[in-house]
Amino acid sequence: MCRAFSADVSASTGVSHVSSGSIRLRLPTDVESLTGRAFVLMSARTDPEPRLQRVGWGSVQPFFGLDVEGLGPGEAVLFDTDAAGFPVAQLSDVPAGRYSVQGLLDVYELYRRSDGHEVWLPSVGWEGRVFTKAPGNRFSEPVEIDFDPSSEQTLELVLDQVVPPVTFPSDSAYVKRFRIESAHLSEFWRRPMYVGATVLLPRGYDEEPERRYPVIYVQDHFNLEAPFHFPEDTSDLASQVNETMMEAEAYHRQLGFVETPQEFAEAWLSDDFPRVLAVTFQHPNPWFDSSHAVNSANAGPFEDAIIDELLPEVERRFRAIGEPWARVLTGGSTGGWTSLALQVRHPELFGGAYVLFPGPVDFRRLFLADIYSDRGVFVVSDEEDRDRDHRFPSQEWGPAERPFRRSVEGQPQMSFREMSRLEYMVGTRCRSGILLHPWLAIFGPVGEDGYPHPLWDEETGEIDREVAFYMREQGYDLSAYIRERWAEIGPELVGKLHFFCGEMDNYFLNAALYLLQDFLEEAEPAYEGSFTYARPKQGHYTIPMRHSQFVRTLSEWMEPATAGAHR
Repeated sequence: MCRAFSADVSASTGVSHVSSGSIRLRLPTDVESLTGRAFVLMSARTDPEPRLQRVGWGSVQPFFGLDVEGLGPGEAVLFDTDAAGFPVAQLSDVPAGRYSVQGLLDVYELYRRSDGHEVWLPSVGWEGRVFTKAPGNRFSEPVEIDFDPSSEQTLELVLDQVVPPVTFPSDSAYVKRFRIESAHLSEFWRRPMYVGATVLLPRGYDEEPERRYPVIYVQDHFNLEAPFHFPEDTSDLASQVNETMMEAEAYHRQLGFVETPQEFAEAWLSDDFPRVLAVTFQHPNPWFDSSHAVNSANAGPFEDAIIDELLPEVERRFRAIGEPWARVLTGGSTGGWTSLALQVRHPELFGGAYVLFPGPVDFRRLFLADIYSDRGVFVVSDEEDRDRDHRFPSQEWGPAERPFRRSVEGQPQMSFREMSRLEYMVGTRCRSGILLHPWLAIFGPVGEDGYPHPLWDEETGEIDREVAFYMREQGYDLSAYIRERWAEIGPELVGKLHFFCGEMDNYFLNAALYLLQDFLEEAEPAYEGSFTYARPKQGHYTIPMRHSQFVRTLSEWMEPATAGAHR
């Protein structure tokens, strides 16, 4: 329920331990009217403030969301006890107790695109599409309250704080950053739009001004960090210990590949290390922190922007060799999918791709759903007969919930239905910016209202088959793209495709790889690549080796003596 109130309604003082059963968010009187999505964030912890805790994806803390349109100065939006939320269904389902509560408004902008549609979307603040941290979003100070869903009192929070703009890191001796306005994208969005890159330079780059270098293009989600977590300050690597590096070391110890950023930097700067450039692209958009490097009806011509504008600018500025054998691609998850897409859609431009735990590469296993034959994504229906001989008997009486995420031991952690509901709660009309919504927006067609036409109904999970076929026709199902064009692109891809994934990938992404592998291992000409599955109990983000060893492996692909095998 969303209600507007006049400015003369009395507001809460914000004193701690206020008893409340409903919550009102009010704009200050000195702001213009705003459109966006309002949130109430709740947490049993007071430090850090709820906005800076993990909200939504991977969180156990409840939050509630409402769309607001033209909320004026001094007006408010009321979250009654029936306000919808996640993971609980509504505000009244939150158990009575003491909570830290904070209000937030994800502010939308009006985009007047060149296709004639006008849509309200989040701004592109170069923060990575994190709605709790997006520049320009408004929030309140947190208040500790005794929440009681049966209480008739209403807590009021004033959205008088504003998230500041992103501060870009300064360049260092080895790490350089830039961004450029894209003519392709600015024309589509009818406003200035940018793409960028972070470049890690090899040792001796400044001392050899005539030398040119091969490039490892590392695809990733949006971030401004150096490739391979290279530290910004290399003046005293042994003394650099901070929270991020300690987390990274613990993470790599868990995987069995212990290499801190300091250790990688020591290897990168050593005498016998390959002299290459490592580059990450930044291509954020209103839908997601990554464009997946494709042209999209909803997101615009990002593939053109990257291939025609960004890549040539990187290679001009930083003295790249600029030959296909001297360009290799890698990345994991979304970056893995993007690496494969760039390689197979431009086989003559890149010399190889080492694809790590990629997002679904075959839409017969969009996570676990077959979008071409399954009735829906939420449940495994009796009509899905791909494993009919081994169906559990109870499915004849009731469909099983389709899992979305699992532990490395196979324990279910989230269903497809829950994930879809989470994203809808963060943003309607495919505006969550989390995971599923970006897929629907970037790969899907434009609806009549200018917003993406979704692949499935967010209430029932029923698949719209026309949207599924549209995605395949546009070439976003990479396995189908490869199968249908292998006679044409296969000769250019011989020896260039290598895949690595955990056998217990948390999102079942190995299932799509199996289908691609089935085709490639029978393809003519032979693909001469590799598929490697890590086991036992290896999930998402499992890496094949230490970063320094990985760079050496990729560099060997680009040795002039062996380059002919990858041209």
